[in-house]
Amino acid sequence: MPEIIQLDLFSDVQTDTTEEAKIEWSYSRRQTLERCARGYYYEYYGAKARLATSDPQKEDIRFLSTLSNRYLRSGDILHIAIRLFYKYGDSSSKWLVDWARRIYRADYEYSREGSRSHSSDERYPPVMLLEFYYDQPDADTLYAESENRLLSAVETFLTSPAYAVARYGGQCSSAKVEERIFVRTTAFHARGRLDLAFPQDGKL
Repeated sequence: MPEIIQLDLFSDVQTDTTEEAKIEWSYSRRQTLERCARGYYYEYYGAKARLATSDPQKEDIRFLSTLSNRYLRSGDILHIAIRLFYKYGDSSSKWLVDWARRIYRADYEYSREGSRSHSSDERYPPVMLLEFYYDQPDADTLYAESENRLLSAVETFLTSPAYAVARYGGQCSSAKVEERIFVRTTAFHARGRLDLAFPQDGKL
């Protein structure tokens, strides 16, 4: 396990603040700033490759920004699995559960090994899990529990009647899956990404 990084909360290091950036606001971004200005800097500037390039802690900030916990990471994998279902259709039901297991197991092995590096050409590179990085005593047990929940969630999406409308509606030719949208009015403009939208019975 590598030495755990702890960045200074307050530092005497002077960083370059002359870089200009167009700020786009969201509720989460504003809440981050209100909660902790330094946390806001780390997330939206320090961890970005093209911003705060002169920060002496750049490498550590970027690495720490890639850490995830078991809840967020398993949720991300579930989200990708659903997107793959919409891309490949019902045929993906035969391999999606195994795919999700393989991706999450790769995270597990990578996290237990404690290495920062992995192959840059991987489509789904492994993610370091906080539970292992901070050497939590029951990390293995917590991982096993979250893996079971993840696989159960994928299976439920694929088979439960409760999700039939979402499954088949999302496969229609006019469905919008993770598509960017842009809204402009005289008072404001906003952009975002739709998870899923499709017509049913003449309604959106």
